Amino acid sequence: MKLSLTHKLLAQMPLSTDELQVLLGSAEALRRAAAAGIEQPLLRGKNIAVLCNQADCAAAEAFTRAATRLGARVARISPDTALQRGEADAERDTARLLGRLYDAVECDELPDEVVHRLQRSIGVPVYNGLARRDHPLQRQLPAEADPDYVLQALLVATLA
Repeated sequence: MKLSLTHKLLAQMPLSTDELQVLLGSAEALRRAAAAGIEQPLLRGKNIAVLCNQADCAAAEAFTRAATRLGARVARISPDTALQRGEADAERDTARLLGRLYDAVECDELPDEVVHRLQRSIGVPVYNGLARRDHPLQRQLPAEADPDYVLQALLVATLA
């Protein structure tokens, strides 16, 4: 499931019914463990960058909360102006640097073309607004699903 899920998330494609059920089952297991007070450091040692233009972005906060509860270290980074302007050489250098420093990058509120260029050249998973309510995956979730635990399950499935 790891490769298929990662590819679908990066391409913002909907999950199949089976993939969604596995993801929801994993999210429920994480929720039960948290309710029982069992620490789940499944992403300990992972470094994740969150590229976001706004200082107080709810989606970036939700992503950061989900990742840190699993033991990941998360850095909030203001996108480089080269990424914003699309300067090819500077963008490629920034992507290489991000790929060396981080195990994954979450892009929130960046233009889709910038995110797609990063995905092609960075060498690590690049998520595109994974915690945003308008992300295709978020729209697939049943009303009773807890988005924080679903996000955690996604991160575990793609990074652990």
